[in-house]
Amino acid sequence: MPFKSHLFAAASVAAIAILSGCGEVAAPAPNPDRSALSDEGMKMLDTLVLAPASADAFTARCDNALTQVEKMLTDLETREGPAGAGDLKDYDSMLNLAFSVGYGEAAIIAETNPDEALRATGDTCQQKTSDMTTRISLSRPVYDRLSTIDATKLDDRSAYLLKRTLSEYRRAGGVSGECLRAARHS
Repeated sequence: MPFKSHLFAAASVAAIAILSGCGEVAAPAPNPDRSALSDEGMKMLDTLVLAPASADAFTARCDNALTQVEKMLTDLETREGPAGAGDLKDYDSMLNLAFSVGYGEAAIIAETNPDEALRATGDTCQQKTSDMTTRISLSRPVYDRLSTIDATKLDDRSAYLLKRTLSEYRRAGGVSGECLRAARHS
């Protein structure tokens, strides 16, 4: 019977090893369709901030979000290699972060908070976000990258997003040729 006791001991050790991790929450796996920068940006949206502790606290949140958006924009503008669905998802994540904090949270704080300093902070965040989203909408490198994505390789929703995004870039005027832009302003 010594053989059975060894099996029992091995099974007990295995069970203890397995159960020892039961109370721990595993970190979510990175999204393979987005960059690590996008995952970081989307993690910022895990907590909605509508009643910040102070104007300084919300200023820090807004500045951190816009710094992350800046990193995401620089990453998209400087990528090499073929473009694909991941680029579109990273673009979408970048705008989600900017819009959620800079227009969503900031607008609610600016319009509804009883503290005048917080309302002013919300307004300032919206203005900074407007500057950043304008910069994104006029980014020729991002447009050039997104315009090389083969829409036939995307699912229907992503193809629609790509079509709308490229159309918005063209309407913003940042992607027109230099001659066309000069003609418009003369």
